[in-house]
Amino acid sequence: MFIHLGLQKRYPRTVPNRDDLFVLTLFHAACKVAFRLEADRDAEEAARTAQPAPAGGWPGEQAMRPQPEAFSPSGFSPR
Repeated sequence: MFIHLGLQKRYPRTVPNRDDLFVLTLFHAACKVAFRLEADRDAEEAARTAQPAPAGGWPGEQAMRPQPEAFSPSGFSPR
């Protein structure tokens, strides 16, 4: 920030001391971690919603379903 103000020819009233630089470093690190956490959370949410449906199913589901009768009124004609 001090460098930015120097480039703009607007110097702050005081030169930042070691404590100021330490606090700015902590703030910068906290912002980077917050952005990374948000990106991770968004990626997890996208992965959770984009899971494909299972392909097929349990074979027992087909076995427990009764077969249609040979001459059921489904439009089938043996002629």
